[in-house]
Amino acid sequence: MLLALLIVAGKVYLKAALPRLKGFIGEKKTGIALEGLPDDHVVMHDLLFQNEGRTSQVDHVVISRHGVFVIETKAYDGWIYGSERSEYWTQVLGNKKTKFYNPVRQNRAHVQALRNTLARYGDLPYWSVVVFGDLCEFKKVDTTTPVIHRRELVDYLLNCNKDDVLTQGDIRDICQHLVSANIQSKEARKQHVRYAKTRKELLEKRLASALK
Repeated sequence: MLLALLIVAGKVYLKAALPRLKGFIGEKKTGIALEGLPDDHVVMHDLLFQNEGRTSQVDHVVISRHGVFVIETKAYDGWIYGSERSEYWTQVLGNKKTKFYNPVRQNRAHVQALRNTLARYGDLPYWSVVVFGDLCEFKKVDTTTPVIHRRELVDYLLNCNKDDVLTQGDIRDICQHLVSANIQSKEARKQHVRYAKTRKELLEKRLASALK
């Protein structure tokens, strides 16, 4: 009886922990990919900022002469369907369909958090990029925001055909400001995880109600 309870508890724990683990691994892989950028690009990971009364966590920020790139990593395989304006996107993996919150909308909030954090620098150009793993296939993704595979990321950042607006001095200054603004407190980061989990659960409940 005890063994059966332990097995059930283990399965419940794994089901809850697996998405976070996949997300963590996906972010680490994107971080490794970004190591391929030249030295005149500043790369920062896992930043947490105060933003309009709550916190926002940003997966990756790249600062280059073209401006500030705000990168959201998604660890979904299979077929991906979605558009710029839809509230939810769809992953199809075999016979299973999974809805998830529109990552373009999600990253738009992260861009706003960066704008607020870097308000002292005026009208900086911010570029939103959504990155998926290389094993997914974009079956029908209609966006103006770049939604790309991880293998395409470095080439995109190096060949994005945008104007030069920042000097190396500007890049260093912005980086230092972000380092100072980044929340390092373990308790604050735990609180953000709890907030993100609660928000995800509320979105899932709303989605389930809409599908009834």
